[in-house]
Amino acid sequence: SMILVFDRLIREGYDPAMITMVITDRCATNITKIERLLAKLASTRDHLAQEGEPCGISARTEDLLEPESNPDRPYQVVTLIGILEYFHGHTSTTTEEHLGHPSTNLEPCAKELAHAIAATTSEHGTLIANTYRVEVGARILEIFGKKFRYRNREDLHTLVGLAGFT
Repeated sequence: SMILVFDRLIREGYDPAMITMVITDRCATNITKIERLLAKLASTRDHLAQEGEPCGISARTEDLLEPESNPDRPYQVVTLIGILEYFHGHTSTTTEEHLGHPSTNLEPCAKELAHAIAATTSEHGTLIANTYRVEVGARILEIFGKKFRYRNREDLHTLVGLAGFT
């Protein structure tokens, strides 16, 4: 998703030498995959952050719920892609409900994640978030063991509103 944001900024005329983009994941294996992808894509491979340079695209491990894991906050644009489905609360339905299983409400909850995201976002920053919809593709993934917390637009708006996003 951040790659799409980067591409749009470039198309709109922003100078790539003035953009710092950090892609984070709590899993080091995913960061390795992201770095390989960034090095291959035509839109990003010439804009990778170099050691000692203040701008460019980089990827690193970060646990959003551990504020000490990244001293470079806050960010102007924050994307939440593929993370919300792991946190309970403020949902319209869940995989467990679809399958008739008891619901598991493990900590941390989505509200805690929303507050952690607010701490990573600058005062006038932008939050870009997605959530899975109850549709065939997601339902097939459920058959193979994937568990989702589904949120409709209102659920998502309420959730991020609790952390001060408008």
